[in-house]
Amino acid sequence: MKRYALLLTAVLLAAFVLAGCSTIKESAKDTYEFMFDREPKSGPVYTEDDTPIIELNSDAADDLYRNVNQGDELPKGSPVYVRNFTNEDNPDDTARFGRVVANQVATRLAQRDLLITDGAPRPLQPLPEPEPIPEDNATDGSWFSQKKELPPRPSMLTGTYYIGDTIIYMNAKLIRLEDSVVISSASWTLPINDNVRELLPQLKQPGGLQPAVRNHF
Repeated sequence: MKRYALLLTAVLLAAFVLAGCSTIKESAKDTYEFMFDREPKSGPVYTEDDTPIIELNSDAADDLYRNVNQGDELPKGSPVYVRNFTNEDNPDDTARFGRVVANQVATRLAQRDLLITDGAPRPLQPLPEPEPIPEDNATDGSWFSQKKELPPRPSMLTGTYYIGDTIIYMNAKLIRLEDSVVISSASWTLPINDNVRELLPQLKQPGGLQPAVRNHF
């Protein structure tokens, strides 16, 4: 009986020692990885918004389309010309961002059956004089059903952007060329993420950031 008790004590002691060695090894492994730069020393400050900007620009184009009165303001077959969006702070900015956003908005409008037209606007043609409305006793109402549709009325898609700290403020307009009337407009924001920085070189930081933790001694 005494021999059995000694044997049981020895087995328990061996298990305890092995468990302690395992804990020491794991702790030593963590310390080694930290000291010799095997693990990251810091995490991201915030999660970057990686929403594709084409989705946000398409939603803005849908708003532009819904605000258009396709009767008198933009009759069927009216050409819509496109101008690259410009930087409000620097109109001479030639970054690809303004061209890409304008094309994405125009593409969505074309999918909505607006007549997106390449090139410079053609010379404007004078509008025909409106037909006089006949007197009540001179018509039975058929004149209104026979009224001719208005000819095409060209417009221009324009837009601007303002670069903030974490987002870009966007604004777009559809402007009728014959009288400069804004027939539709929309405002929205875009996140500043890695994809946007590729389109706006001024957002790229030269030399990168300095590490907050010393990497070598």
